[in-house]
Amino acid sequence: MATAYVSTTGSAGYPGTVGSPTSLALALANAAAGDVIYIAPGNYLSASSLTYTGATGTSGNQVSFIGDTTGTFTSSIAGPVRLTPVANIATGTTNNVLTITKKDYINFSNIVFENASAKSTLLTLDGCTYVTFTKCVFIGSIVCSNNGPTKPLTHTWSKCVLIAGRPLISFTVGSHTSAYNNPFVIQDCLLFPLLTSGIIRSIELGSGNVNAGGGNIQNCTFFGGDYGVNWFGAYSTSNPLVVSNCLFLFFGIALHSDTTANKVVSNYNRFTTATLSNVTVNTNSTTGGLSGVDLFDSLLTGINNLQPFTSTLVSSNTSFGTASGAPATDIYGVTWTGTSPDAGAGTYRVITSNPTNIGYSGGIERNPST
Repeated sequence: MATAYVSTTGSAGYPGTVGSPTSLALALANAAAGDVIYIAPGNYLSASSLTYTGATGTSGNQVSFIGDTTGTFTSSIAGPVRLTPVANIATGTTNNVLTITKKDYINFSNIVFENASAKSTLLTLDGCTYVTFTKCVFIGSIVCSNNGPTKPLTHTWSKCVLIAGRPLISFTVGSHTSAYNNPFVIQDCLLFPLLTSGIIRSIELGSGNVNAGGGNIQNCTFFGGDYGVNWFGAYSTSNPLVVSNCLFLFFGIALHSDTTANKVVSNYNRFTTATLSNVTVNTNSTTGGLSGVDLFDSLLTGINNLQPFTSTLVSSNTSFGTASGAPATDIYGVTWTGTSPDAGAGTYRVITSNPTNIGYSGGIERNPST
């Protein structure tokens, strides 16, 4: 188990040191179970797609890639950590940012995965289990596939922002002769599907998947599109996908199952203008009403007392959800301020002190007033 240090100019052998860091390519190729890899702020450009070929982790010795956005561990100037493989900078053509095949227990946090074309595939997880993303941003589509019950979908997205012109996350799960569980989790996330062509959808499951089941989507805010969740195939009706405490804004169909209602279950969700199709509504979900979300209102009007995408002072989202199985905090890490979790990813909270805003450009800090 080692602690590794990565920078945009690193060239030392893995794992490197703070004063002599290694490269991202070497870290992805040489990471071992239990290693912690700190990635210094910067834009990691590559002429080709990145592939993780290091060791698989275990439940007790996971591999962790951490974007050191504050510069604390890498002795760097604070700023974002962006992974952007660029085939042609002039035209903005990009490749798949990262591919992981048959690896388990890999964690990523504080990283922006960016594809210049938001309608292109960004991240591929093939035959992996327990890959976790925390406080990450994805600009482009994520494709996940499993190999049946030996490699079920057990990934987690927590406190993430996803933007894409295809399905934000597309799942393909294998069929099996008996029932098996895919306990993936998407929680405290903001999801923005963009119009490119055809049907706009946020999260989609492909056909097939006999006897597959499971999955939880909790406290997420979905913004626009034809479908919020689009579920196909022979998914289990005894172990369905459960969607709870979510807020769906400006959708045609928020939750859709192709044939049978019990494949997708709705609990404590708010649908402002959306309809449901072949979905079981178990408890306290409602349709209609205002968004109840701060859409940069506070910042635009100079109040600066609310964080974007959180519940407003008078909001139907406040305490709308259930605490059962819900995350303890919202997308900003704030404990739910009502008696129960809100619907959506952000809870109402007045910022009582002036926030510190740091503009980061080319390694230069800018005054917040500029």
